[in-house]
Formats: sequence, C-alpha cells, structure tokens
Amino acid sequence: MAQEAIVRHVPVNPCCELLQKKETKLSQKLAKSEEGRNFLKKAIGILQDKITNFETENVKLKEELARQKAENDEEKKIEELASRDTLENEISALRSEISSLKQKGCSGSEDTDEKVAELLASVSKGEKEISILKEQLEKERMRAENEQKMSEIELKKANEALQTAKAEMARVEKLQADNEREMIMNESSIRVSLESEISSLKSQITVLQQQTISGAQDANKEATLLQECVSEQKEEISRLKELLQIEKDRADSEKKKAEEEREKTDDEKYRAGKVLSESETELRVKESAVRVSLEHEISSLKSQIALLQKPAVLGAQDVNKDTILLQDCISNKEKEINQLHELLQIEKNRADSERNKAEEERKKVDEKKVWAEKVIAENEREMKIKESAVRLPLENEIASLKSQIELLQQQVVPGVQDPSNLEVQDVNEETVVYERRVSERETEINRLKKLLQKEKKRADSEKKKAETEKCRANKVLADSERTLKEKEQAVRLSLGAEISALESQIHLLQKEIAVRDEKKEVNLNQSLVSKKEAEINQLKKLAEKERTRAESEKKKAEAGKKKVTESQKIAKTEKSRADEERRLADIERKKVEEVRLQLEMLKAEVHVLRANLESEALKVQQANEILETEKQKVITEGQRADMEMAKAEEQSKLLETTRREIVEERARADSLSLQLEENRARIMKLQKEIAEHVSSRNTGNDAGDLSVEHLGLEAVKLKGGPHIEVMDRESGASKMVFNCLQCEELIKKLKDVKQEAKREKERADSEMEKAEYQRKVADANGEKAKMETDRCLKLADELEDSGCKIEKLKKEMQELVSSGKVVDTVERKNRNSDATNMKLLRKSLKLERMQTKHAIQVASLEKDRNILLQQEIRRIKEAFSGFTDQLDKLDKCSSHWDVGINDLEKNSNVSRRQGKKRKFLDEELYQVLTLNWCLCLEVPNKHC
Repeated sequence: MAQEAIVRHVPVNPCCELLQKKETKLSQKLAKSEEGRNFLKKAIGILQDKITNFETENVKLKEELARQKAENDEEKKIEELASRDTLENEISALRSEISSLKQKGCSGSEDTDEKVAELLASVSKGEKEISILKEQLEKERMRAENEQKMSEIELKKANEALQTAKAEMARVEKLQADNEREMIMNESSIRVSLESEISSLKSQITVLQQQTISGAQDANKEATLLQECVSEQKEEISRLKELLQIEKDRADSEKKKAEEEREKTDDEKYRAGKVLSESETELRVKESAVRVSLEHEISSLKSQIALLQKPAVLGAQDVNKDTILLQDCISNKEKEINQLHELLQIEKNRADSERNKAEEERKKVDEKKVWAEKVIAENEREMKIKESAVRLPLENEIASLKSQIELLQQQVVPGVQDPSNLEVQDVNEETVVYERRVSERETEINRLKKLLQKEKKRADSEKKKAETEKCRANKVLADSERTLKEKEQAVRLSLGAEISALESQIHLLQKEIAVRDEKKEVNLNQSLVSKKEAEINQLKKLAEKERTRAESEKKKAEAGKKKVTESQKIAKTEKSRADEERRLADIERKKVEEVRLQLEMLKAEVHVLRANLESEALKVQQANEILETEKQKVITEGQRADMEMAKAEEQSKLLETTRREIVEERARADSLSLQLEENRARIMKLQKEIAEHVSSRNTGNDAGDLSVEHLGLEAVKLKGGPHIEVMDRESGASKMVFNCLQCEELIKKLKDVKQEAKREKERADSEMEKAEYQRKVADANGEKAKMETDRCLKLADELEDSGCKIEKLKKEMQELVSSGKVVDTVERKNRNSDATNMKLLRKSLKLERMQTKHAIQVASLEKDRNILLQQEIRRIKEAFSGFTDQLDKLDKCSSHWDVGINDLEKNSNVSRRQGKKRKFLDEELYQVLTLNWCLCLEVPNKHC
C-alpha cells in the first residue's frame, strides 16, 4: 500500500526533463568552452608569431650593429692610415729639403740678411704659437680628463640603477614564486578535501543505494539523480580548476615574456652605453696620439731650428740655408695647423654621425617598447574577455543547480508530509547535505575568484613597476645624451675661441714684425760686419787646416797607388782564371743547350705521337662501336632469317597438306567424272524413252495405256506428273554438264597451283642457301672483328710500353744533363730505337685503319644482302597472295555444286536421304578446304 501511495503522490517524476535540460546546458557549456579554447589557441598563435617577429627584428638589429661597428672600425683605420701617410710624406719632404739646402750654398748679401731677420722673427712667432698650442692642448687634456671622470660617474650611476632594477626583479620573482607555492599548497589542500568529500559522498551513496534497494523505486531514482548532480558538480569543479591552471600558466608565460623583453631592453641600453663609451675612448686615444705626434714633430723642428741657427753666424752661405729652412718650417707649421683643423672637423662629423646612429637605435628601441606595451594591453583585454566568458557560464550553472535543488526539495516535501514515508525523509536529509556541500563548493569557487583577482592586481603592479623602471632608464639615457651634447657644444666653443685667438695673434705678430724690421736694420748691418770679419778669420784657419789635410792625403794617395798596382796584378791573374772557367762553362752550357733542344724535339714528337695515338684510338673506338652495332644488326637479321626459314618450313608443310588434299580432291573428281558418265548414259536412255513416248502418243491408245502405266510408275516413284519429271530430268542433266565443265577447270587450276608451289619451293630453297651463306659471312666477319680488337689491344699495350720507355729515356737524359756527362753513342742508339718504334707504331696504325675500312665494307655488303633478301621475301608473299586469290575463286565456284541426282530411279525418300548425306559431306569438304587456305593466307600476312 505504501508503494502505491508513493506512486500516487509522485506523478510523473520530472527528473527526465531536468536531465534533458542539464544535457542541453552542458552541451552549450561545452560549445562555449571549446570556443574559448579556440580563442586561446588563436591568441597563443598570434603571440608566438609576434615573438618570432621580435626575435627576427632583434637578430637584424644585432647584424646591423655589427655591420656598423665594422664600418666604423674600417673608416677609423682608413683615416689613421691617411693621416700617417700625410705626416710621413711631410717629414720626408722636410728631410729632403734640409739635405738639399745643406748641399747647396750661395753668397750672402744684404737682402739675405733682411730675410734672415724676418725669418728669425717668424720663428719667434711660430715658437709663441707653439707655446699657445701647448697650453690649449693642456687645457683640452684637462677637459678630457674631467669628461672621463664624469662619464665614469654616469656609468657607475647607470650600473647602480641596473643593479637596483635587477634586485627589484629578483624580489618580484621571489614574491611570484612564494605566491605560486601558496597557490599550489592551497590547490593541493583543496584537492585533498574535495577527494575526501567525494570519497565520503561515494560511501554515503553506496549506503543509500543499499538502503534504497529495500525501499521504493522513486527513492532509487531520486538518489541516482542526486548522484548525477554531484558528479556533474565534481566535473564542473575539476573543469574550473583546469581553467584556473591554464590561466595561471598563461599568466606565468606572459610574465616570462615581459621579463625577457625587459632583459632585452636592458641589454640594448647596455650595448648603447658600451658603444658610446667605446666611441669616447677612441676619440680620446686619437686625440692623445695626435697630440703626441705633434709634440714630437715640434721638438724635432725646434732641434732643427737650433742646428740651423748655429751655423747661421758662420757665413752668408749658411745664412741663406737657414732662411730657406726657416721658410720651409713656417710653411710646414701652417700646413700642420690646417691639418689639425681638418682632423678636428672630421672627428666632429664622425661624432655627429655616431650620435645620429645612437638616436636612431634608441628610437627603434622606443618603438619596440611601445609595440610591446600595445601587445600586452591587447593580451590583457583578451584575458578579461575570456575570464568574463568563463565566469558567466559558471554563474549560470550555479544558478541552475540552485533551481534544481529547490525543485527537488519541492518534490520531496509532499513525501515528508506523509508519516509512512520515512525513506523520503532520509532523502530530504541527503538533499540538505548536498545543498551544504554545494554551498561549500560555491564558497571555494568564490575564493578561487578572489585569488584570480589578487593575481591580476599583482600582475598590474608588476607592470607598473616595469613601466617606472623603463621611465628611469629613459631618464638616465636622456641625461647622458644631454651631458654629451653639452660637452660637444663646449668643445666646439673652445675650438672656435682658440681659432679666433690664433687668428688675432697672427695679425698682431705680422704687425710687430713690420715694426721690428724697420728698427733693426742698422743693428743688423753692424752685426753683419762683425760677423763677416769673424767669418774671414775662420776661413783663414780653415784654409790652413785644409792645406795640412791635403798634404796628408797626397801621402796616403801614393801609398794607395802602390797598393792599387799590386791589386791590379792580382786581378789580372784572377781574370785569366775566370776567363778559362767561363770558357769551360760556355762549352758546358752549349752542350746542355743542345741536349735541351734535343729533349724539346723529342717532347714535341712525343706530343704529336700522343695526339695521333689518341685520335687513332678514338677512331678505333668509334669503329669498334660501329662494328658492335653492325654485329647486333647482323644478329637481329640472322634471327629474322631464322624466323623466315621457320615460316618457309611451315609454308612447305602447308603446301604438302594442300597437295594431299588436292590428291584427295582428284580422286573425288575422278569419282565424280564416273558418276557424270553414268548420268550421261542415263540421260541418253531417258531421251530415247522420251522420244519413244512422243511417238507412241500418235500411234494408239494401247501404246498410250502402256506408256501411261510406265509413266505412272515413274510418277509414283518421283511423286509428280509426267511434265514435272521431264523438267527435273532436263534440269539435272544441264546441271551435271555444268558441274563436269567446272571440274575440268578445277583440275587445270590445280595443276597450275602445283607447278607454282614447286617453283616457290625452289625459290625458298635458294633463299635458304643464301641465308646460310650470309650466316657464314657474318660469322667470318665476327671472327675478323675479334681478331682486330685483339690487335688493337696489343697495339695499345705496345704504345704503353713505348711511353714507359720514352719516360725512362727522359729520366736518363735528365740525369745525364745534371751530371754533365753525355755520351753520343747512347743517344744515337736511343734515337734509332725510338725511330724504329715510331715506324712500327705508324705501320700498326695503318693496318688498323685498313682493317676498320674492310670491316665497314663488309657491314655495308651484309646490309645490301639483307635488303635483297627482304625484297625476295616480299615478292614471294605477293605470289602467295595471288595463289590465295585463285583458291578463293575456286572455293566460290565449288560452293555452287549440287548433289542428289545419282539415284533417280530410287524412291523419293531414299533420294532425299542421300541428298542430305552428300550435302553434309560437301559442307565438311568445303569447311576443310576453307580452313586450309585460310591458314595459308594467315601465315604470310602475319610475317608481313
């Protein structure tokens, strides 16, 4: 009764509808999740493409940096080499001018004194300029040292900033790792708790199943539904966990990518700093090298000026030299100043170009940063959209689960109102437990959402930190650029001031020189007089010294003459010995030249012979190839001849069969001729009877009765009237006559066919003999070709032996030339042997040529014979075709024969039977003949 009441209270359970709704919702959720996965895959692919583009751009930038560095190094080297070459050329020119000025000399005059004064004034001005330049160089050195210190301080600051950024990055990474560990621990604890709950639920479900087995069917259905709901919730929770893990992994990958991009930007900044520092160091090194070279040149010029000032007091000649040298020095100094200005301009231009390149690289880096920020923003937007797309279905699922639980509660409430339904109360309790668990899981889901929000906030904070770090780095770079620009401007201003100061100093010095020239003319004249007197005294002293030196030199010359006479005698003896040695050497040289000429002649002959041998070998190879092709053709033609012989034998067999058939047909024709004679006799008898019958019509009735009876009997035999019998007899007689004539014609034609077959047999025999003769000729030609190939191989071996002998002779000749002992007899013998070998080789080559020509002729003859054989075979086929046409005609004639007139006196049934038998026999003969002639026709057609 209780079961019936339960069934009545619970009308149709709507669990099926709920399950269907759940299935539809789950299918929709799966479709949405698949769409989200597809979106994720597409986003990952886009990110990967962008990463590959980043990598390719970085590689290209690296290659461009390396290329630019190499170009800069090459330009620097070229500039250094050019400056060195110019300086070396100038120094060499100065040296050459100094030497030329020392060798030359000229008399002094007043003009030269004035020039000397002017030059001394210009030298003093140049010394002043040199001192000014030294001061400027010292100032530049101090400024460069200050710039170095400032750059070192900036580099230290940049390194400190990088270290702080690295420390912050490490701290952020540690925080990330700690947060990830906490997340993993939380997830593991959640998993353990969920697994324990699931196991407890499974155990409770099993207990409930055991309890409900004894209960009602509706309780079993509700429990199964609840189990399904729990399993679905578990699946959803696992799916949510998977989604969380995927999002975490994606966030980690994005963090890693952002870190890699930061590292790349840091590397690029560090490289840019390195490039700037390297360029600054190179500039400093060049400036120091130029300064050192200028100081050396200035010191050398000073030493030269000092050396030139000392001999200027001695005489006018030295004064002129000093004036020229001073002018050259002044011009050289002006050239050096111009070169320094040019070098400064070149270095300024190079620094400007390097700065422009650095600015372009920085712009590229900034563009990459902006692009990376855009990509990160787009990825964040996509993540937010995906998270919203994932959250909405989860919230909808939770709401649907709540509604399902309420429906279940409403379904279970009527069962609780009945006091007899204890099992339904247990089910309600279970539903309450499930609701609690669902609420707990909802709390877990909310907690997970909070964790996601925290992670997002942390990622946003990290992004902000990265942006602040980028701003700091950009500020550092901007400060460094400003300092560099300020330094450049200061350098330019200092150089412009120096140039203007130098120009003003030059104008002042020119004015001072003009004033001093006017004041110092008198003083110069007095000083010149005193100098000239001192020079005269010095010249007297020098003349005395030169006299003493000349006397000592005369004594030395006399002693040297004696030594020279003795050395001349020794040289004459040595010359005579050298002449003898030269004569002997000339003789040996002539012999060596003769031997060389002979060797060259032999080499030329050997080359010619080798060329001839190679050409002949090629010809022999070509002839062998032709012979091989001809042999193959002969073999194929022989095979064709064999086939034709076999065909001819087959045709002869067919002819023999046709002869036998013809003999049989003759015997049949003889039998037919006998039958014809008998039929003729019968016809004569019948004609007589007809004549008698005609005559008996007129005589009387008695005879008429007898004839009528006789004719009636015959009519009974032939089943017809007298007129029909007469007509049949006449027609049979005419047919027999026609058949006899046809048989005679056939016999004549058969005789002609036999004669033609005999003729064809004779022709086939002659062709067979010709084919055998051609085979024999082909075999003989093959043997000859083999002999020729053997001879060619022997000749090749002889050629190799002769080549070895020639090489040995060459070696012996080289040994003889080196030893200087040449024997004419051996050379003659070798020449004779070489000549004999050459003659033999030429003869062998001629023989080979003759053999090849003979083989070619034989091959052409064989071709002609084969062509003739083919023509004869075609002619025989044409003859056979005519013969077959004649036989066809005979078959057509024999097809009109009629049989059944032999036994006219017999009964009609017997005649009919015999007629049928004869017709059957005639048909068999006709078939046999047609088959035989068809075979004869088919054989030549196949061969054609």
